[in-house]
Amino acid sequence: MTVPGFKNDILPIFAKYVADMKDIPLAANTGTPVLLLDDYDSVRSFATEIQFAIHGYDYVPGSNPVALIPGARPLPKPGGKPGEYLTYVPHPMPDNPSNLPTEMVRLPQEAIDIFDAWVAAGMPA
Repeated sequence: MTVPGFKNDILPIFAKYVADMKDIPLAANTGTPVLLLDDYDSVRSFATEIQFAIHGYDYVPGSNPVALIPGARPLPKPGGKPGEYLTYVPHPMPDNPSNLPTEMVRLPQEAIDIFDAWVAAGMPA
């Protein structure tokens, strides 16, 4: 796999969500900036939050013990031990206001893998 770039690889993942997010301010250390999913600097600035959010549907809702969605590759828990993964985020992305089944709203695993690879590669333009 070649290193993903913003314009050719990341923009298409979020294209259909740009309008939905353009008026939603997010809390940050510098105030409440708006996440512009079609803007490189904005996505780069919120890359960690986006990465957490798109992994928010990796697990079967309400499962006990926590169970992965089939085919999901979970995100390692930041600062966690080897084998520890992020299992909960407060605001998964994309939003699911209609409470549709997870498999209908979750980004395809390929798109999540591309975003993860882009972050790991240093978020090239």
